[in-house]
Amino acid sequence: MTVTYDPGVHIAGDGWLALHRNENLFAEPALLDDMARSALSKVTLSAYPHPTSLPLREKLAEVHGVDAANVFVGNGSDEVLSELLRLLRPSYDTLWMQDVGYVIHGVLADRLGYRPQTLPGSTFATGRVTAPDGPCLSVVDSPNAVTGHAVSGDDLAALARAPGAFLVWDNAYGEISGDTLPREVRPNVVTVRSFSKFYALAGARVGYCIGDRALVARMLQRKDAFNVGAFSQAVALEALARREHFVQLAGELRAARARLVTALEALGFEVRPPRGSFVFAKHATRDAAALHQGLEARRIAVRHFQKDGVRDYLRITVPRAAGMQRLLEALQALLSEASGNGS
Repeated sequence: MTVTYDPGVHIAGDGWLALHRNENLFAEPALLDDMARSALSKVTLSAYPHPTSLPLREKLAEVHGVDAANVFVGNGSDEVLSELLRLLRPSYDTLWMQDVGYVIHGVLADRLGYRPQTLPGSTFATGRVTAPDGPCLSVVDSPNAVTGHAVSGDDLAALARAPGAFLVWDNAYGEISGDTLPREVRPNVVTVRSFSKFYALAGARVGYCIGDRALVARMLQRKDAFNVGAFSQAVALEALARREHFVQLAGELRAARARLVTALEALGFEVRPPRGSFVFAKHATRDAAALHQGLEARRIAVRHFQKDGVRDYLRITVPRAAGMQRLLEALQALLSEASGNGS
């Protein structure tokens, strides 16, 4: 069966509160407009972009304390993952993944002909992953794109310890979580990050990875000729120039996330410990699908997954104050209606 990715409902029209795609809602529109104008003034849209995104790779290398030869930039982190797993496919038949995680990992396993396997440890239930026996290729999104859970550094390190093992650490929410990348670049570990979350540039489609220079060189040789547009490269550089401001916004997001957790718990929700830009919560007595539909009827979009084990949960992007008030009032109304109906 072909594995597909469902991005959630596409919002059209006014009045929607979009809390379903984990977009960063804390970057001010004026900031993003300024970044876009500045980026546009520095590019010629009739000319091809830098073919290897070298200026952006050099700046990312400076931020992370590595060399530009250790950095690959792609059209979103999905392309980075695709190019990386395509390159590794001749060396590995099996791709080990979490029991609950970013669906694109399974999509790529299917597309590239890997045999998908679930990492030992029952991550969703226990929070742990255990390294499989032998020379295995593992991909782990931590913090997790569905649950928000973060795997410990010791567990991640164990996945790359055996001879022939290779770890892809999908760390898209890492800067929101406060993760620090290791300064030492190991030949069998690649870390993947995105400009979509921390830098609020989901529409620009820029992702990158940090890995061994020999592996990055092979990725650069195999990629599409001009895989990242000139404007996207330029606006990513503008974001890096404002990195300290985004650090401040991430702190505001985490504080709002804590307030949302407290408010949801007061309404009878159980909330998984969050590390990303969202919370993952289930109500003690109310059906998640019904709450999802009720919110959608009020033009509030959240995510509800059908996968076994998580269908009782809602994933809710952390909103700013006005959006949080609207969300909580809607949930309070839905829960009151359900109580009034005796359900």
